[in-house]
Amino acid sequence: MPAPNVDAPTTPVPALENGPTSRRAMLAGVLGGIGALAATAIGGVTPTRAAAGASLIIGSESNNAGSANTQLLTNSSVVAFKLLQNGQGTALMGYATPATGATRGVYGRTDSPDGDGIQGRNAAATGGGSAVRAFGGNNFGIRATSDIVAAVYGASDSGEGVIGTSTSDVGVIGISASDIGVWGASSTSYGVYGSSTSSFAGYFAGRIRVNQFVEIPEATTPLNPAANTARIFVRDSGGKTQVCAKFSDGSIVVMAAQP
Repeated sequence: MPAPNVDAPTTPVPALENGPTSRRAMLAGVLGGIGALAATAIGGVTPTRAAAGASLIIGSESNNAGSANTQLLTNSSVVAFKLLQNGQGTALMGYATPATGATRGVYGRTDSPDGDGIQGRNAAATGGGSAVRAFGGNNFGIRATSDIVAAVYGASDSGEGVIGTSTSDVGVIGISASDIGVWGASSTSYGVYGSSTSSFAGYFAGRIRVNQFVEIPEATTPLNPAANTARIFVRDSGGKTQVCAKFSDGSIVVMAAQP
């Protein structure tokens, strides 16, 4: 007698019926599976939440690594990670939610003396945009510190190196414990320019040193200064230039006059 087939099923498998009812049932099952797949792709079904150790789910806001760090390690000479935004939204966002502590929304670092920790570039035509824009709210918009060189450095080929504006306070503040607080240089225009419509364009709480000269254009006679102060100005008198001092009582002394 031939040896029995041990792989053969012990229960016979019924043959597929070819009747109309069976075909309709099979077709309904296939269509149901396709419908469920489409609903998942469209977003009708929330994808399973990714956890630490799982794959990153693209198109899901439920990825959660818990307290573990996520690191992408490369050894290339170009971009380690590139995110391309073809829409009108933000390409990359960093958000630290704790309401206390020295948190960081975005942190960039480089160990090269010729590198940049964070670099921003605007490659568009002239407009109102910026390479880097900061909104400080109730705090500083930009705060920079440095151990050796300038904390903030601005350079431009045709415009201002640094512009500071304020509607109610100081436009630019520079503080240094051992060197220059604010330094400006230009080969064709103003090294430092200050403007104010209701207060001082520049305020110095200390001595002022000028290596070359002070140039004052002619202007209308100013109002009386506060008590115990004087205002130095230059005016026109009969076609001649006068250097004058005005005191709080309204009196004017001509210190020098054009011959």
